[in-house]
Amino acid sequence: HPQHAIRDAQESRGLGDVYKRQLLRSGYQSYKIFFNLGFIEKNQKNYKEAIQYLTKAKSLTKENNLNLLFGLVNSYISLKDIKEARLLLDEATNNNPKSELLIFNYAKLEEDLFNFKKAIKLYEKGLKLNTKNYKALSNLGGLYQKTNKYSDAIEVYKKAIKLQPQIGHLKISLLTCKSFACDWSEPKYVKDLSLIHISEPKRLLSSSYAVFGVKKKRGGGG
Repeated sequence: HPQHAIRDAQESRGLGDVYKRQLLRSGYQSYKIFFNLGFIEKNQKNYKEAIQYLTKAKSLTKENNLNLLFGLVNSYISLKDIKEARLLLDEATNNNPKSELLIFNYAKLEEDLFNFKKAIKLYEKGLKLNTKNYKALSNLGGLYQKTNKYSDAIEVYKKAIKLQPQIGHLKISLLTCKSFACDWSEPKYVKDLSLIHISEPKRLLSSSYAVFGVKKKRGGGG
């Protein structure tokens, strides 16, 4: 029975590998089996095998399953195949252009790869879907600041501070951008700045959860 493939993969590594290869070569069409096998391999850091099974699962469904997509993308990233990861994400965003979670995570990936131009475009796209995504605003403000777009950063930080007024580092960033932009207008958004009581938000939007584990190392972007 195909369910034995999962059990064998966990309990008897050798037998499981043989059985799973037979499944791939066969005409078996169970999305659930290949999905589960893919994540078993991914969790064991067998990324090439994970890609095989998750790709097979992807071919068996027309649904935009983000768990499947993120599993594939993370597997390619772990193999340092950023090009293929981007191709998958581009395809997914074209097919599902209103997925805030997908767009946010794609933007965060590009940010971590130091591809700031594309990350900015993606954050901007996501914020058109939800103007109150605090984390996207915060990240976008940081990218504007890093690329010397201080006026844009100021406006974005103001919006983020309205949503999360207790976040001290946003107020510091806003003041920093104001100084670089020579903006000496009344800093009404930061007048209550207190370095003693800086706290993080208690809850972030589900669409602000970054799922791609990329080590920030220069030279990875493109």
